Amino acid sequence: NGAKWRTRRRILTPSFHDTNLLNSFLPIFNEQSKICISRFEKVVNKPTNLYPYITACTLDIICEAAMGTSSMAQIENSTYVDAVAKISDIIIRRWTTPWIWPDFLFKMSSLGRDHDNTLKILHDYTRKFINIRTAEFEKNQLNTKRMAFLDTLLTKMHEERLTMDDIQE
Repeated sequence: NGAKWRTRRRILTPSFHDTNLLNSFLPIFNEQSKICISRFEKVVNKPTNLYPYITACTLDIICEAAMGTSSMAQIENSTYVDAVAKISDIIIRRWTTPWIWPDFLFKMSSLGRDHDNTLKILHDYTRKFINIRTAEFEKNQLNTKRMAFLDTLLTKMHEERLTMDDIQE
């Protein structure tokens, strides 16, 4: 919906032009990159698929910058990380299977049911962290030196009349 997109863009655009905010994410990049490098050091001189390493590092960076918490994808196995990989596979399989492009056929397929179950895992995870950050926000316990994009949304939530569903989207 165009009105929803314009509202959200108006809220988030200043964050991308705030060099102090963007620079505050550099320690996240550095910290997560160091973890990734230490994982690489364990597989030096061995044939290795780097995709899982890069994906886990990227996910940790995005989660910490966007939600204010690491997904710990590089350190431990996580249902969230598994769900991200699974939803990606489901999307690719759907794109390459024209007969399930129509939503009603996709919803009736086993792939569609897997999609819905996996999406529920992802939504439950993000909802959990939104609730945690909301509680911290309401107690004024947020780290204002390094605010996540979620914190920006929580700050604007009351001014813009955003719902929890709006924030999760």
